Amino acid sequence: MDWHQKQENQILRHAGDHRNHTRSRTHDLSCKICYPKKEEETDERFQLFWDWYQEVTTVQEFSGKTKEIFKEIMSKNQENIIEGKENTRINALIYSMRYQNNSEFSITDIRARIMTMTAISEKFNRDMDEATRSYKTESSKDNSPEKEESPKRNSPKAEGSKINEKEVMEIQKELEKLENQEIEKWDTSTGKTIDDDEMERMRLELELRRI
Repeated sequence: MDWHQKQENQILRHAGDHRNHTRSRTHDLSCKICYPKKEEETDERFQLFWDWYQEVTTVQEFSGKTKEIFKEIMSKNQENIIEGKENTRINALIYSMRYQNNSEFSITDIRARIMTMTAISEKFNRDMDEATRSYKTESSKDNSPEKEESPKRNSPKAEGSKINEKEVMEIQKELEKLENQEIEKWDTSTGKTIDDDEMERMRLELELRRI
């Protein structure tokens, strides 16, 4: 059972408690009864995030909690976000929205995309089309044959700044192990650090070095 199926089961249990007028023991950050959307001015940064997020996932709707968590994350130091210190909040952000399916991504994949785009868009203060084009252009250059044959590529500095193929394979193996673990219930009130912080930092480092 993947994260999306688990989330749907959680949503159904939570909705059943609402119908039965009983206090729910199932926490659902995406519940619009518990977290109704507030009438307020449009947050331009959140709108940029939402427009982009709809393109990379099958997200369908968000709750009032989504904007609150997003605002919290954007107020944090960008280095902390990149280093994985805000992973708990990012997971809460993901689970505060509802999706058509899992987009064929794991939670780790989605979190890495959010962290990477937060960095290259300067916390969604930069035009997203421009940020995306910049990311794709730099990624293309990094993978080009010309760059592979460049003397700079073989310099000690360049070699030290890249993760080699063996390390990438090791990271992928670790990520596969993480996918088989149980998904925890995320609560923004806790400061608990998740177990795969170190692996996520390596994954994000790999992504950011392609920028």
